[in-house]
Amino acid sequence: LAKSVRPGQQILVADGSLVLTVLECDIASGEITTRVENNASIGERKNMNLPGVVVDLPTFTEKDVDDIVNFGVKHNVDFIAASFVRKAADVRNLRQLLSENNGQHIKIICKIENQEGLENYTEILEATDGIMVARGDLGMEIPPSKVFLAQKMMIREANIVGKPVITATQMLESMINNPRPTRAECSDVANAIYDGTDCVMLSGETANGPYFEQAVSVMSRTCCEAETSRNYNQLYQSICNTVRGRYNISSGESLASSAVKTAIDVDAAYLVVLSETGASARNVAKFRPGRHIIVVTPSATVARQCSGVMTGVQAYTVGSLENTQELVQMVSSRAVAIGLAKEGDTCVIVCGKTYGAGANNQIKVEEIKAGGDAEDLTAPLGSLKRGLVL
Repeated sequence: LAKSVRPGQQILVADGSLVLTVLECDIASGEITTRVENNASIGERKNMNLPGVVVDLPTFTEKDVDDIVNFGVKHNVDFIAASFVRKAADVRNLRQLLSENNGQHIKIICKIENQEGLENYTEILEATDGIMVARGDLGMEIPPSKVFLAQKMMIREANIVGKPVITATQMLESMINNPRPTRAECSDVANAIYDGTDCVMLSGETANGPYFEQAVSVMSRTCCEAETSRNYNQLYQSICNTVRGRYNISSGESLASSAVKTAIDVDAAYLVVLSETGASARNVAKFRPGRHIIVVTPSATVARQCSGVMTGVQAYTVGSLENTQELVQMVSSRAVAIGLAKEGDTCVIVCGKTYGAGANNQIKVEEIKAGGDAEDLTAPLGSLKRGLVL
């Protein structure tokens, strides 16, 4: 710290509630002297921001390595959210650490929380599996009046490349102490949905406050209202035009784009995606069909990762993807049973003639028919299990 800051610079503690001005830096002892600029009450282990300072720190500390290897990998976590990612090399170092410890299946979500990370956003986005727009810390590093511009830019770029993005921090901040949010906070949540975020996240509202249940309920209702008021046909066209203007789309993206367009045109009740690795599910979710995307996969990890962050996705595990027709019938029976669709509705299926990763090359439109047992089909299919159930 003594090497990074200079006299006259400010240090912001606990999201800026406490402001310190640096008076003197003693590099030999590693200490700095500061002046406290305001009164504030802060708890333990609060964050600290150094606006405009490029901090010379390693990607992760010894404790970080121990947490990742001896807890994360050991307990088979699905995601690691990397804080204060500053450049793509940070992501590559983390991915190498995971690979060396049999954690290559773990997805990396980069939290963009400082000016350096924002400046290197394009290369970070290319290297990561997902993005978190951490507005609390970011608002300490850049002027608060520019945070909304940064949020819109990061969400838009993540949408274009089809990587999930989470908008986080201070979304319903007043609900830490109050049972109802402000109208501005609800508008903030809705605007994040309109921007294109895949997820919204609560922090102190559920970690510290007594109104955690109300906070989750309000956020859920606001998200649902925002999602149902979008024009998904127009949104699909916008995404397609932007993607095609940036680069040549892959065969997987082309298949997903056609599936989504078909689902919109025939007003399908849902899409079924048979996916070994989750890539097809991610491509379909990218084009925002505005209806349920039911992912069927033999991998519990892929199911959890799809259900966790991809817009509109509900994932289920089965024993095998070999019999497409039986899988589709299984999904149809479940959908009718829970009221997701009615007999006679249509669904769009993304599948392949062969079995295995990267084999999807077909789009089917089928009429939904009830019948059969959604839970007890014979091997090798196994039963249809909710992906988020461990």
